[in-house]
Amino acid sequence: LGPVLTLLVALKAVSTDAAHIAVDFGHDFYKVAIIKPGMPLDIVLNRDSKRKTASVITIRDDTRYHASDAVNLGMRFPQHSYRDLKSLLGLPADSPEVKAWAERHFSIAPKADVTRKTPLFIQGDPATTGASYSVEELVGFMLRECRALAEAEAKEPIKGAVLTVPTDFTKTQRQALVDAAEIAGIRVISLMNEGTSISLFYALDNIFTKEPEYHLFYDMGAGSTTATLTEFHTISVPDTTRYNKTVTQLTVLASITEQGLSGSEWDARLARVFTQRLAEASSGKISAAEIQGNGRAMAKLTKEAIKVKEILSANAEAQASVEGAYQDRDFRTKVKRSELEELGQDLLAQVTRPVERALNRAGVQVKDLNSLVLVGGSVRGPAIQAALKEYVGEDKIAQNLNGDEAVVLGASYRAAGLSAKFKVRDVRIREASPYPIEVSYHAGPAGEEDLTRTTIYPPASFITSKKAMSFKKRADFSFTVEYGQGAREESGLSVKAFGPDAYLNVEVTGLTKAFAPYQEGGEEKGVTIEDSRVKVIFQMASPLGLVEPLEAQLILDLVHPAEETSAETEETSIEVEETQTGEGEQDKKEEKGAKKEEGTNKGPKKETKIIKLRLKQKYIGELGMDQEEKAAAITRLKLMDAEEQKFQEKEEARNTLESLVYRIREVFEEGDQKESEEGKVGFLDCLEEEEIKKLRASLDDASEWLFEGEGDGSLGQVTRNMYRSRTDELNKFYIPGITRKEEYEGRAMSVERSQGALDKAKAFFEEYDATPEEDRFHDAKEVEELRASHNELTQWLSDNLAKQATLKCWERPVVTNEDMAGQFVNFEFSLYGQTMKVKPEKKVESETTDANAETKAAEEE
Repeated sequence: LGPVLTLLVALKAVSTDAAHIAVDFGHDFYKVAIIKPGMPLDIVLNRDSKRKTASVITIRDDTRYHASDAVNLGMRFPQHSYRDLKSLLGLPADSPEVKAWAERHFSIAPKADVTRKTPLFIQGDPATTGASYSVEELVGFMLRECRALAEAEAKEPIKGAVLTVPTDFTKTQRQALVDAAEIAGIRVISLMNEGTSISLFYALDNIFTKEPEYHLFYDMGAGSTTATLTEFHTISVPDTTRYNKTVTQLTVLASITEQGLSGSEWDARLARVFTQRLAEASSGKISAAEIQGNGRAMAKLTKEAIKVKEILSANAEAQASVEGAYQDRDFRTKVKRSELEELGQDLLAQVTRPVERALNRAGVQVKDLNSLVLVGGSVRGPAIQAALKEYVGEDKIAQNLNGDEAVVLGASYRAAGLSAKFKVRDVRIREASPYPIEVSYHAGPAGEEDLTRTTIYPPASFITSKKAMSFKKRADFSFTVEYGQGAREESGLSVKAFGPDAYLNVEVTGLTKAFAPYQEGGEEKGVTIEDSRVKVIFQMASPLGLVEPLEAQLILDLVHPAEETSAETEETSIEVEETQTGEGEQDKKEEKGAKKEEGTNKGPKKETKIIKLRLKQKYIGELGMDQEEKAAAITRLKLMDAEEQKFQEKEEARNTLESLVYRIREVFEEGDQKESEEGKVGFLDCLEEEEIKKLRASLDDASEWLFEGEGDGSLGQVTRNMYRSRTDELNKFYIPGITRKEEYEGRAMSVERSQGALDKAKAFFEEYDATPEEDRFHDAKEVEELRASHNELTQWLSDNLAKQATLKCWERPVVTNEDMAGQFVNFEFSLYGQTMKVKPEKKVESETTDANAETKAAEEE
């Protein structure tokens, strides 16, 4: 938690109402961190008070279940439970990756969306009472839960979020996650690469110097393994004062992902072993294929496989046990660590490959590596750690990072840094591109033969740095931004999953209008264009974290006709249009021409003019959701929210009624006897006989309706108001009884307090009367008024208590506890004032003063 404390020291709230979140949405679990002025940066607990939530959502009868409820129901109804949806984001339904996913999740094979060709999950018959859900919508449901948890913690709406993604996520995968967030009502400030987030978290908890350090973060998760190589050192940058300041700079040199190397692959293999052993134990009555085709059985066996794998990371063997695994057959078997390692021999052979590739891409040798930091739950296996130790050396292996929460905490710090509401410690970030980025355009007249491709970001170049590209164009034109050669192979995805290389189409407009004044018959007569070019600035942009054009300018080198100057020296100055330069600041440039000598003609005057052009951008691809689809999904989510709110209110009303029924039952089971303790009274003694009969009848009616009739929810449509109506009927008699019981049992305390005040006043009067009149220092009138009030209250209390003693608990009291307190409040205040008075000290003249006076008198005589 060191980085958390560092942030708290550095963070200064400059505004309220500025809560942000960071979300690490993983294959198996998701975690949410919140940052808000006045609150410590930390993980938000879920409904089970856990710091991480299973990435599972179960939907039954249009009701969504999250966390442990989703997991438990998923065991019973696997066909209604959806997990590991991160693996499906932005992929076509007919890709090998989706087919492999369907093989791991036996009960919920997705269909293909008719329009977008993306995975679509269908429950029942959508034409009647069924429903269909896209991957983005299901992920949006879980992100909506993230938002709800954070808003409950912050007690205000969430303003924005940073979501983490694998570095190698393509444009379509990134866009799918942003669409899911939009469905959930979350404004994405930025997507952040997971490796960069881990590096930032590491930077917060360590101190660096000018000497570069190289740390490799090895993250083996449920879906893939990523090796991120980062360089850390300090740099000097200008401060707001005239002095420079030293800040940490982290540079992500390379981030390599191995898709097939994951914890879930080990889980799936061990689960298949369990199916074989369960089939063998049946003596041929069931087959492994039969078990593998049963979703409920595979859900149970897979859950046990995950548990056994975790145990084997610390123990040589583990016992697997599943009750009712299949056809009421219990399953038990012993698994050795060596058996698990034998299952993954091919996986173990790949363990060091992402490390090797990352080092090679960055040009860093193993000997230059300061440490290899282990991250992720699946990296705990001894065989995995042994392979890494052998490759880089045991002394370089580090486990000094909170691997489970490093991603989300790093992203939360980034969320604070991107918001104008917070001031955080300055850490500079540079990121290398995981893929080469190219620009494709037509150099001449439209035609395939003149298509030109220019690489603007080669592999391992920094996409956080700006790059400029010039085009020789005199009319509006367009170009595409796309992944370069070798990107698909680098991603490890299939051709269908990776999609088209081009991901962004850009139209540059304004050139035709800009050139018009210099054409024949234009406004700028005699002015010629010596040269022209269009400069486009590229950089990684939010929220997708992809390379995009930031701005475009037309640069004109103009030549004005010669003209003689006046007698004074003249300096020409052309003010250029304001252009964005980065962090929201404006940069106003000025181009100055040459000076002319007095009364001379130096020939044509040259001028450079810069004109801002318009950029119109459109993402390429058929897999993304259009606005109509997102609007429909948002509407459905809101309807489900409303229905679930009604359901929750109905359940609360039912629980309230059930609790009240049990409480009243206990009263009747105890009987009509009074409490044995002095000053106590039985509940039924506080009701009239007729009230007891009505309460008994209402109790019997409510019990029968709740436990045997439609109130149990199995018959008919039960509403919240029906439960509340039964509760109100019982409370008509229960609440008066409780009120009278509390009044009765509280009377003794009220009397004791009142009598105590009278006794205290009596003692004060006795002391006052015993004091000689010349020594009294209280106001006599005030004391007599207090004495009169004392006598009056003494009589009032005696009379009312005598009358009250003749009444039953259920009868209307002569005087209530509240009345008693009201009668005595002024008396107690006056008594307090008298008893707190202090006798004043007498003023005594000294003997010296008296002697001086006598001497002076004698002298005068």
